[in-house]
Amino acid sequence: MEKTALIQEFRTRVGEDDAKVISDKTFDGIADTVLPLFADDTQVTDETWKMPIAMLKQYAGQKRHDEAEFTRKFKTDYAAEHEKDVNARIEAAKQAALEEYRKKHPEKKEDGGNGDADDIDKKIEEKMKALMGSDSEFGKLSKSFSDFLESQKNREKTENKNRVRAELISYLTGLEKEARKGDAIPTEITNLIEDAATYIDYGDDPKTESLKATVKARYENEYKRRYPNGGQPFGGSGSGAGGGGGDDFVKERLEQLKKEVKDSADYAAEQEKTFV
Repeated sequence: MEKTALIQEFRTRVGEDDAKVISDKTFDGIADTVLPLFADDTQVTDETWKMPIAMLKQYAGQKRHDEAEFTRKFKTDYAAEHEKDVNARIEAAKQAALEEYRKKHPEKKEDGGNGDADDIDKKIEEKMKALMGSDSEFGKLSKSFSDFLESQKNREKTENKNRVRAELISYLTGLEKEARKGDAIPTEITNLIEDAATYIDYGDDPKTESLKATVKARYENEYKRRYPNGGQPFGGSGSGAGGGGGDDFVKERLEQLKKEVKDSADYAAEQEKTFV
């Protein structure tokens, strides 16, 4: 197997979510290490893939952990430094505004004089805007960090949702397999399972166990809607259910389509007669 093909297969087998956090350099390095194992395609088995895929998944998990730790520590450290910096800038702005006021009003008292508080506050506000406004260097840094945290948060939410969705698909698939007693699950049912797991409300922090009842109900409703003629999921006697086997499901579906085509043709023929 060529190295390029090996790396592409690595990406496919580790899955899209893990592949995103693994660098090209890491894929390339592991491919170089295990390439001799894949020299003869006829000798490659599922067992051959286990070691490199396990290495890649472990790396992806560690990378996520390291990134989460970095974000947590950076957020804590930045918040502390941010607070110190803000306080220092506020104090400097106050002193600068007060000094500027004293130079322009030497006749006033040392503290600025009674009734001059509004003038001093205005000067402080002007200084603070220049030092910490959204267009200042400090303001741009703060926005950049906020954007980074928001991006990291959204990424973690997406990864968690994808993980829960995959587990819910596995859950529904397991129920169908058990009900069918070893019979193959038709592609139509597999697609229906994936749809059911896609179009539910996951919320901000989804948990697999708490969503099992929701996705099961969604799947059952969609199943009955798509196969209204007695269709029952999980071992029922209707369309696509266990007991009749995958072949029976396909035959029944084909017969139903034939009937729909015939009915349409008969209707068209009757309509044609009315124009004669």
